[in-house]
Amino acid sequence: MTHQSEFSLSQDQINVIRELSAKSARILAFPAGRIISARTCDAAYVPGAFELTFCTKTGGILSKTIKLVEGSIASDGSDCRMTGGVARRVKFETLQECADAIMAMKSDCALTLGTMRPGLPAKSPIATKAKLTAQEIARSLDYFGYENQPGLILLDHDTHGMTTETKKKLASLNGFIGAATSLCPSIETAGYLHRLSTSAGLYNAKTGEDYRAGDGQHVYLHVADVSDAKRFLDTLQKRAWLAGMGWIVVGEIGQFLVRSIVDTSVSSPERLVFEGAAILKKPLAQHPREVTVHDGVVTDTSRLLDLTPAEEARYQSILMTAKLAAKPEAEARRMIWIESAAGKKFVDNYVARGASPEEAKCAAATGMERGELLADFVIRSDKFGLVTVAEILANRAKFIGDKLRDPFDPNGPSNRAFVMRDGTAIRSSVTSTIYQLKDPEGDAQRAKAAHERSLSGLNFDLAGEMGIDPEPASLPVTFNILNVIQLSTDLDADLKACEQALINSPVEIFQRGGFIVRRSFITGKSHDGSDVTDTHVARHTSETLRIALAEAAKFERYDERKKDMVRKHPPIEYAGLLLKHPDKHYPPLRGIVNTPVLRADGTLISVPGYDKATGLYFDPLGVEFGVIPLKPTRKQAEAALNDLKALFEKFPFVDEASRSVALARCLTPFVRPSLKCAPMFAATAPAARTGKSKLTDIASAITTGHEASVIGATETAEELDKQLSAILLSGATSITLDNLNANFSLKSSLLCQILTQEIVEIRPFGKNDELITVPSISVVSVNGNNLRVVDDLTERTLLCRLDANMELPGTRSFDFDPIEMVKDDRAKYVRACLTILRAYAVAGYPDNAKPVMGGFDDWSNRVRSALVWLGCDDPCATMQQLRDQDEGKGVLDELLGVWRREFGDDYWTIGHAIDHAKGTEIDGVWRKPVTDLLDALSGLCPANRLNPRLVSRWFGNVKGVVVNGRRFVSYQCKNSNDAKRWCVEVIDAPEPRF
Repeated sequence: MTHQSEFSLSQDQINVIRELSAKSARILAFPAGRIISARTCDAAYVPGAFELTFCTKTGGILSKTIKLVEGSIASDGSDCRMTGGVARRVKFETLQECADAIMAMKSDCALTLGTMRPGLPAKSPIATKAKLTAQEIARSLDYFGYENQPGLILLDHDTHGMTTETKKKLASLNGFIGAATSLCPSIETAGYLHRLSTSAGLYNAKTGEDYRAGDGQHVYLHVADVSDAKRFLDTLQKRAWLAGMGWIVVGEIGQFLVRSIVDTSVSSPERLVFEGAAILKKPLAQHPREVTVHDGVVTDTSRLLDLTPAEEARYQSILMTAKLAAKPEAEARRMIWIESAAGKKFVDNYVARGASPEEAKCAAATGMERGELLADFVIRSDKFGLVTVAEILANRAKFIGDKLRDPFDPNGPSNRAFVMRDGTAIRSSVTSTIYQLKDPEGDAQRAKAAHERSLSGLNFDLAGEMGIDPEPASLPVTFNILNVIQLSTDLDADLKACEQALINSPVEIFQRGGFIVRRSFITGKSHDGSDVTDTHVARHTSETLRIALAEAAKFERYDERKKDMVRKHPPIEYAGLLLKHPDKHYPPLRGIVNTPVLRADGTLISVPGYDKATGLYFDPLGVEFGVIPLKPTRKQAEAALNDLKALFEKFPFVDEASRSVALARCLTPFVRPSLKCAPMFAATAPAARTGKSKLTDIASAITTGHEASVIGATETAEELDKQLSAILLSGATSITLDNLNANFSLKSSLLCQILTQEIVEIRPFGKNDELITVPSISVVSVNGNNLRVVDDLTERTLLCRLDANMELPGTRSFDFDPIEMVKDDRAKYVRACLTILRAYAVAGYPDNAKPVMGGFDDWSNRVRSALVWLGCDDPCATMQQLRDQDEGKGVLDELLGVWRREFGDDYWTIGHAIDHAKGTEIDGVWRKPVTDLLDALSGLCPANRLNPRLVSRWFGNVKGVVVNGRRFVSYQCKNSNDAKRWCVEVIDAPEPRF
């Protein structure tokens, strides 16, 4: 029902709202003791009176100025600074009263969700802290705060930089309110106000054209205890990240800005919220931005629980992963910044204070990546000139409220940053970033005392003990100060101390292939040319290891002038020396997986982070995979198999064994890291666009969330081996060779090693004298039209054959896209794969498929047999097709037959056999040419030019290879000058093996 709000207000309150409305058309009349609103919305009474503060600026505006620039919207918020004016307390009994007051706000008015401190007048003049008089107040925590009482918490929704995945997630949850409710279910029944952002609803008054300049939202949540605002918003943001609704924005100079569907920076009680109408420059106009009142109860924010330690660890992992993904962009912007006038001035300021340019760059990286300004960080104060963080922390009272240049733009205008709160942070108004100031000496003393208590068995919160705000950027410092390295002239001792600090710290340091490595991201290309990003193993460089050292320990050196230890950055040369001699105690990293996987004993790796038992790092990238049955039944496995089969319903498989190959490709990544080896999966078809690449993309989407990263055909096997070496070094869990046509014969000695060896030796590009050993955990896939797999690879490959039986398979239409099905509910298909494999393991691996697939026993027993157990055709039945098309074996089979016919059980030299084939005289007997033998021997040589030496070499390569129960064997007389003699031996057929 729609009705007017009719609630009693005091006369003082009515006067305030009259002043705020100033002839606003939104309020029609003010009868004594009540408001009559012209808005049509439910105005139900909501218990829990609350108080806000309205600030009116003198001689200026507190809103954005918006105009058209070359057909695009340009917004300027530089006037949104409260330099002087009046602050007023306003009390509300209902949300409707508050909505009316907000609608009546003019462009010179803003509000704070905190209240003026008790004892202050209801109407107080306000000024900046630098110009404060006895009768005035400043907009600071000295005068504003939250009381333990009802109030409003602002859920500020800003979509700037939002990822496509997050947008899809929001859409699936019916928008921002639905998403917020999924994180905090009590919002569903809560009372709140809702309004679109200041730049919403803009249009051209002349042309009528609408502009979508902003789709942000303000939701004012009515809460029982507004003093819980910071905890509530911080927790809500973390839970948004855990649910896949957080992202990193890289600032203009390379700093990491942590964003989510809710903005946590609005939690401070003195912060202004700009609801006044924007100043619009013609021809711009704006549709009314209604404040909608939603009926509900006063929310108990304590029902949103803090993260558990496991959730906090997962949040930190997700956040670190996102930062690593954004690091290339950040480093690129940082390089541009360091060469800019601002960057050069930044370095000059450091040099002026006695530091080196390298130390300046290291300090910049620390500040930008972690949001921390360490003791020797140099800032320009408008009042005091160049100062260090150490000087600010030593004289906090002196610097609180001091106006600064932006920390990373010393050439920029003044008043762009200020020392805030208790003097331990600086806020930049340019980037809205809060930089924590770090006091290493004080932190060290507190940490030492806390550490001593921990050794005595007392429990304590280290971050709380040290007074550190437990934000992600601060976490490394919690550990830095427990490892103090005093640099000396003893290089060996210093290096050992660095190694120990890295081992003891939470900094991720691993070893792989004889190198110190870290987790990172790499961008490749899918089959359609689009970019795909995967986690990978990256070698540490001197620069990245130096940053890791800075996170792992505090470095000091004795200063003769100061007669004291002074803070130093880790020496760059130390990082270089550590890279040359990796410590064997760094944990080995076999690879990185993005889904839960099974260990060799059938147990599940499901906890994010490093798994010591396997050397794997599980990084779910923020995805929740749900509950995976501990002991799934066969019935559950059959249901899971049906879910997987549904993805391949429309594929034109030549036979059911080919379908089984596609299913096996989906299952194999979930056990591949625990297998010694696994076969290669090949897909072929007689025509393009039959679905070969999509088969691999489906499996990739399940394990990574996106299409497969591929490499194409190479001109030589050597070039292919170079590409494979680079992929192995990166620790990739998948290798896909795409679109190998019929003219390309796939053969590679390195590829054979990858498929059959647990440890592979590779030679890095450009280093012929260096061999590196790395673990092989990759699942290999290939596809092509009329694909040809030859030589040893035929016994290591499963073949999936597709045939649409039409000239143009690409013209077919389908009513669903299996890849999108996976992306929409990836967790479902991950659970399906694991359920099938776990169910077979729980059943005791019954009815292992026979015959055994030679060399791939583990894979055969765990993957192939699981499918056969569930009634699928045997995927190994497809191997005969490859054997039949192997030209090399066909040539051998033909020659074995002709040789056996001509020479029986006798041994002949190659030379005599050639003479026999040519029909020459042998032992006085003239023989006719044996055409088929001559053709077979000539076919072993280039251009069919018969060369005995090449024929002998070929015989040496095929010696002992059995084809159809026959093989070549040889013997040589004791006289080494005698040539080898060859015979075809017929052998008894052993137990069949694939």
